[in-house]
Amino acid sequence: VWRFSGVDPELDFVMCFDSWPRFMQPTNFPGVPNQRGTPDVSKFDAAADMSVRYLKAMERDSGRSARWWEVKNEADVKSEWIYHHEKGYDGWKLLADFHNTMADAIHEELPHLEVGGPVSAWFIPYAGDFAVWRSQARFMDLTRNHLDFYSHHFYEIGAMDSLERVQREGHSYVQGGFECTVDMLCAHMDTTGNRKPMVCSEYGSLSFVRDERGYWMHIKNINAMLLKFLDRPQDFEITVPFMLTFMHWAPDSLETFIHQTPDGEFVKTKNTYIIDMWTGFKGKRIPVTDSEHKVRAHAVIDGDLIRLAVNNHTGQRTELDVGTLLPEGAKVVSIKRRMAFFEKGETRFVYDDLASLQRIPLGVDATAIYEIRLDRIITPFIVWYEEVHYAAATAFRIDGPHGVDIPVDAKEPVAATLRVGFHRQGGFSKPITLELNGVKHEIDLSYSKGTPNLLDFVEIPVDPATLHAENMLVVTTGEPGATVTSARITTVSEKGVNP
Repeated sequence: VWRFSGVDPELDFVMCFDSWPRFMQPTNFPGVPNQRGTPDVSKFDAAADMSVRYLKAMERDSGRSARWWEVKNEADVKSEWIYHHEKGYDGWKLLADFHNTMADAIHEELPHLEVGGPVSAWFIPYAGDFAVWRSQARFMDLTRNHLDFYSHHFYEIGAMDSLERVQREGHSYVQGGFECTVDMLCAHMDTTGNRKPMVCSEYGSLSFVRDERGYWMHIKNINAMLLKFLDRPQDFEITVPFMLTFMHWAPDSLETFIHQTPDGEFVKTKNTYIIDMWTGFKGKRIPVTDSEHKVRAHAVIDGDLIRLAVNNHTGQRTELDVGTLLPEGAKVVSIKRRMAFFEKGETRFVYDDLASLQRIPLGVDATAIYEIRLDRIITPFIVWYEEVHYAAATAFRIDGPHGVDIPVDAKEPVAATLRVGFHRQGGFSKPITLELNGVKHEIDLSYSKGTPNLLDFVEIPVDPATLHAENMLVVTTGEPGATVTSARITTVSEKGVNP
């Protein structure tokens, strides 16, 4: 009898269906590989029935199952769902139909399980002049009454410098693509009244460099993405870095924590620096601001210890000056740093003491966690309630001034931030003007000039006193071919004393 031996019985996890047997697969696609077992349209019901039987057997034999079940792995690509790009077939409509069939069958027999998809492999919203985005939005619309969650994978292409690479070619989630993509998803869900949690069952690095650089690319990209997920606890139910404990079929894989040597010994890999980085990172979230767009931070407090995580994706080595606003009389008594870094051809890790919070060096694409010990236990007594308000429109061209309404429903906000996502082939050489309720802000994006496919966002603080129930944002650019991917206003309100 197969059981989840040694697994925490309270642990929630994700599993995914993928390949259905040959007798369920279509036979009318000669020459089209179906290595991932796409089922025939006429056998959708049978495939769902077989899946339900499998789930029942799993629970019978092991006593439990995953909480979240994805219908078809990475079904946005043709190698996983062969109906895409086939004449006479509406691939995304059939994909939605299959998800609905699977979800209905599972919910009827196993209502405690949650079902979702499409488990996107390579979500680049602007691809095909935003055809990829339109397909994803349509999938959500077609499955809104059946699925429990939406699921996507986010893999960063391996590079030593993510900014330098995206300025030459390709796509980057680290360089703003993640925020733009997820904001589009959230905006569409909110606008259509279809807000569902999201699951990211895989994220990490697409890196095939089999040396010290390969370890570094995996570590730095997982760290950077984890920091981004920490900023969106309201959007994601669970996120899982693609890093396995051990691959018995590939004992020297660069995507594991443990290797097996030729003589059979098990040894830790440098990927365990990820665990060393985030060990003990817990606490209540506290406000943190960063003055540089491409330096992102997240802070929590746990008794007398502040943990501050900072990622640098400016494309340059930077120096940090960290300031703290503490209660009167409270002092910093010690500072420790956890950091993985790449130096002189080697991936390294330090857990060391710092003398001060000034002029702290942080390398390109590196993440560091600073443990700031205070001389007393600090208990935050004011709860700040953060709300995100999205414009209904997504992926709209702005060849000239373009207005969009952003509704805000917040009582007496004490702070607010405007975020606007952009895409443009070639980036921007001229400033962009954002005018919110008559207040103009000129934004310099000249760093992006020449970027083949810029997908990034800008954020600016706004006076909460200028906000209304309906807020008009006018975006102006002097360069044609720009697209606003989404627009949002985040408000912060005080919600009383923290119990």
